[in-house]
Amino acid sequence: MGVSIEPEISRKLTKQRKKLLLSQFELSQKAKVSLRTIQDIEGGRRKAFSEATLLAVCRALEIPYDYLWVSDDENGSDNHISSTESVHSTTRGRNLIDILRKKFTFVIVAIILLTTITITTLLVINSNILSNKTKRFDWVTLSSKMVIDPITPEWTEWPNKIYNKECFACINHIEYSRTTSAKDTIPMSIQWSWFYPPPANTEVFISAYSCWEPDSEIRIWHGDLTKEGTKTIPFMLFAPEVPGIYTIRIFYTEAFAPVSNYYGSPPPNQVTAPSYSRYCELVLEVL
Repeated sequence: MGVSIEPEISRKLTKQRKKLLLSQFELSQKAKVSLRTIQDIEGGRRKAFSEATLLAVCRALEIPYDYLWVSDDENGSDNHISSTESVHSTTRGRNLIDILRKKFTFVIVAIILLTTITITTLLVINSNILSNKTKRFDWVTLSSKMVIDPITPEWTEWPNKIYNKECFACINHIEYSRTTSAKDTIPMSIQWSWFYPPPANTEVFISAYSCWEPDSEIRIWHGDLTKEGTKTIPFMLFAPEVPGIYTIRIFYTEAFAPVSNYYGSPPPNQVTAPSYSRYCELVLEVL
């Protein structure tokens, strides 16, 4: 059974459609009813329509269904207008909030990107500065490096004048395997000789350092040299964990302390350099 509508209802619906700037065709599309139905409602050609049709038209026009049956006095009209304006104001407010939210998100992302770039740049700069500050330099010189045979290295004799008498110490032979596996133990031995005729008496250090552990000393020998003699001393190193080509330096030092590291830095009690320090450099291949 249809719902009867009065001319006043037709007038209200027409007025609201025009207020929303909708054509009859647009309203029919929005309400999902035929154009003929909208024309019949507004033109009063039909007096009764289904409740479902009227509900669909009211939803499309953004008005409550009950509004059709309220007398269109001044207060009622104002209340409806206020209600409609409130709906539009709410919609505009939500749109504004969405726009602001998107802009705020963009600003936050931009700030994060700029901060990340700035921090990365500072870290790179700081790393370069720190690298330059902590870069280690050799104290040893080419003139103090002994030329050795790569297979059977020999530290050739070097003389030292003491009390106008000829003194010397030399490495006769260093035995080790030039190739090894990562983390393996590297057995080594060194044979050396000396000749320090009385009254010569010199404190000597023989130390080994590796480039992969440059501050870890392996003390091969320490003592006072006098007269003459020959010693063969075994010692060992531990290969690094990463395969590659590495070097080992063996230092002979006449001083009150050995050199401090692989780079031949002076001992703490000598701020310049050891009084006498020579070294040989051995190559190790880790497979």
